[in-house]
Amino acid sequence: MTDTAGPESARAWRVHRHGRPADVLQIEEIEVRPPGPGEVRVAVEAFTLNFNDLDGVYGRYRTVAPPLPYTPGMEVLGRVESVGEGATAVVGDRVVGRYTYRARHAGPFVGVWDGALAAFDGARQLLSFQRQHVFFTAAGGDPFVEAGHNLMLFAFLAAAVPMTVGVLRRLPPAYGAYVLAALALPLSYPVTPQPLMSLPRFLLVLFPLNMWLAAWLAARPRARMPALVVSAALMAFFVGQFATWHWVA
Repeated sequence: MTDTAGPESARAWRVHRHGRPADVLQIEEIEVRPPGPGEVRVAVEAFTLNFNDLDGVYGRYRTVAPPLPYTPGMEVLGRVESVGEGATAVVGDRVVGRYTYRARHAGPFVGVWDGALAAFDGARQLLSFQRQHVFFTAAGGDPFVEAGHNLMLFAFLAAAVPMTVGVLRRLPPAYGAYVLAALALPLSYPVTPQPLMSLPRFLLVLFPLNMWLAAWLAARPRARMPALVVSAALMAFFVGQFATWHWVA
């Protein structure tokens, strides 16, 4: 059933320029369009305001940058007030919605190729020492920041490959199957501006990788201290990034 009833405008928090929330957030009346095919319109009753939303307000969310004017709130709770043609929801349904990045199903593990291309363009950008020509145009914001993020994510992928091979060779098959199944999600649904988005978070919770690394270090005593130093340096770096409100993928 199609129902496009509902108000033609709504009140919303809006950001027209980046800065402190107290300085740049303002309530405005905005136009609300009818829902299109397969869409629903929700009367919002509550929304979250989290780390990512504040990054959008301050202008620190620079790789997948929301365009201005920007309305914070990545998750909302409310009731369906109108539905478009083909939508399965019913007016009055209570629903939860969230903002989704521009992810797409590229095929099993095809995101590896997309990530490699983004990292290659990132290296070209940094080595060009200029911002006028942008090599990787899918993302918004500072091209050097985008390049650094995509290169860092590809470095995590490069480190994960030998570890995954080690799990498949040294541990029981169930552990390898678990790792491959867990990595299938981020590597098959790349986000267009940042194909390997959130890959480090997926890797950190894959305990078979840590099991293999522990076994590898146990057999190589000389590698233990360098591994400890690298681990401590990375922890200090990412804690510093997070503490200074920089995006940590």
